[in-house]
Amino acid sequence: FMPDVLLSELDHLVMTKYLDNLLKAKVPYKTIKRSVAGIKTFIRYMAVQKENPCTDLLYFSIKKHYPKVVPKDMSLRTEPDVEMLEVKEVEKILATLLKEAPTNAASAYTYALISVSYMFGLRPGEVLALKKVNVDFKNSLLHINASIVDGKFLNRTKNDASTRPIDMDENAINFFHWWLGYLKNHSNYHKYSVYVFPGVHRFDLEVKRSYEKDNFLCYKTARTLIWKAYARMGLADITVTKDGHAKVNKSIFKGNPLKQFRHRFCTALHDAMKTDPQLTPNYCKQSSGHKLFKTFADRYGNKKVRGTAEERAARAAAKQKVLSTNIVAAPKLITQN
Repeated sequence: FMPDVLLSELDHLVMTKYLDNLLKAKVPYKTIKRSVAGIKTFIRYMAVQKENPCTDLLYFSIKKHYPKVVPKDMSLRTEPDVEMLEVKEVEKILATLLKEAPTNAASAYTYALISVSYMFGLRPGEVLALKKVNVDFKNSLLHINASIVDGKFLNRTKNDASTRPIDMDENAINFFHWWLGYLKNHSNYHKYSVYVFPGVHRFDLEVKRSYEKDNFLCYKTARTLIWKAYARMGLADITVTKDGHAKVNKSIFKGNPLKQFRHRFCTALHDAMKTDPQLTPNYCKQSSGHKLFKTFADRYGNKKVRGTAEERAARAAAKQKVLSTNIVAAPKLITQN
């Protein structure tokens, strides 16, 4: 879609031609917006490399300079909120999986993946990169210092702030004692693996082969385990392909099925800061792995407020007290004689 031009010629006029081509091809606006952001990042990188790009494009704004590509329908402009399970729903999933865990490795793995994501709000790549030495029982800390990116183990995280220790409460400590004990007794491979989630070939009735060399659980297998759990609970419609992985036909959850737990973790921390003095802004920012508190607050302080019926009723009562809406008398129904 991009006209064939030199970097030095990549100006506003070229960008408008590019956007016109995307419009004709009916490319979604959200994709267009991400593409423009990517091009700007590329230009910045080329400038650092002294490749003489036209940097005027860094000041290009779709809304300001070419608004005709912006759809009138607001739902087409913004990314939808990440859907999150209620605590009772998570509890039901975990109870079911834990009951099956002693005799079903897939259920045990799924239980552990959800538990870690729920308790610590880690990015999916951080979950899969956890090693047993990261679990610090002596100091009650979980150390995050690595990530899985494009199927490779990287001895670093998304940014400097993402390398962090996270406090473990008593429940988290008990969980890790259980899970590491499970791995120790499951097989020699799991016993000697350095990973909290050792790699396996696949989970089904016929094949239960482990990798010959020590490896982490691959993203596709982890993803499939979670989607299967959601499907069992009626939260997703999936098809299991010939290679054993899940194809999602329909679900309220988008993208990575573990993503919602990070959003829940960070949103809950943000909302609790004003009521619990222990949860300082700096502590919450550090626990979430963000470098700037502004980023943490902007991302998780602007979520739509939901909750259970009881929570909504409690908030409504609190709002009534603050706003004194009880002065509005409930009128009697007017009837005609």
